[in-house]
Order: sequence, then structure tokens, then C-alpha cells
Amino acid sequence: MLKRLLHLVLVGCLAVLVGHAHGQPMITAASLTDQHVSQAIAAITEELHARRHPDRFWEPEKTPSGESVRQQGGYTALVMLAMLYGGQTYQDPRLRDAVDYLAQSDMQGTYAVTLRSSVWAKLPPKFRDQLQKDAQWLLDGFSHTCGGWDYVQEPNSKRKDNSIRMELHGRGAGHGFDDCGRACDAFHYARAIACRGSREDQQRGQTGARQGHGK
Repeated sequence: MLKRLLHLVLVGCLAVLVGHAHGQPMITAASLTDQHVSQAIAAITEELHARRHPDRFWEPEKTPSGESVRQQGGYTALVMLAMLYGGQTYQDPRLRDAVDYLAQSDMQGTYAVTLRSSVWAKLPPKFRDQLQKDAQWLLDGFSHTCGGWDYVQEPNSKRKDNSIRMELHGRGAGHGFDDCGRACDAFHYARAIACRGSREDQQRGQTGARQGHGK
């Protein structure tokens, strides 16, 4: 998924560069301005809109080789997240039904759910229930055995894959909320609860051992 988004970023940047190639100086790191960045974002945004499918949004017609069908919905979530960070509004008619698709999608992959939770975190408070639901999904999928997540919701997984942890850390879930309603990263919210539960289990075990020893 990241390779596809990187490709679109390059397309947008090239569009801006080509626009300056005709009789205008090439953009360099020293000459780069906020206007150039805005133009690149606009070009990428339009390219993303142009690549949207009327029925499957930004999901591939056929799952690319080496990628899993279990992450279905993640492509659209990734594009939506890019759009939101690019300054687009979910109320845009071109995006509104994509939000509905994400809300109705029965996602099964950790990558996909993490990306979708990031989308909810960028939207108004009325989507908080959706964010809570995905945060709980991540919490339920946390494996105490490996201290992390599998590619799917598997709390008994023994898989130790740093790519999944990096995805959750890097993308997280934007700004969610903790028990007190304070802003926090929804990933850390889920992980904190999971780790807290683990510590409480350990403490109960230690307390029980001491009490048993006392007898």
C-alpha cells in the first residue's frame, strides 16, 4: 500500500516540476516554497480523485502479488487519510460515500483497521464511536505472548514482526481519547489498557503467591 501512495506522491511532484520546466528555473531544496508544496498537494489530490473507482473506491480490482486480501479496505483508508492530511474535507461529495464504505467495511487486517482508526481520529467527534470500536479491536488483538500484534486479530499469536509494530507506532490512530477524555494516541490507548491488564494479572499472581506462602 505504501508503494502505491509513494508512486502517487512522485506523480504529483513531477506534475509540479513539469509545470516549471517550460522556461522556468528548476525547483531545488533552496528555492522550494510553501506555494510549491501547496501545488504538489493539489496535484496529488487530483490524481487520487482521478484514480477512484465508482464502486470499489481505491481498492484494487485484484490483490497485488505479495499482499493479503485480509487487508481489504486498507487502500481506501490510506487514501482517505492522505486526503484529510492534505486539507480535504470528508464532506466533499467525492469523499462522503468513501467514509460510509469505511464505516460499513468488515475489516479483518491489523494494517487496515489501524489506518481506518487514523481516519476516524481526523474526523469530528461524531465519529468517536467508530474510533472507540477500532481501538477496542486493536486492544482485543493484542498478544501478551509476543508483546504486539499479528496481521489479523489474533490475541494468542506468537508472531514477532516489527513491521506491524512500526505500522501501529508510525500511523497510530491519530488523536483518540483515554478514559478521562484527554487527547491521546488511540494506539497507545489500546496498548496501555492491554499492558495495564497484563500488569494487573501479574500483580494478582504475585499477591496470590505471597498469600499462599503466608499460609
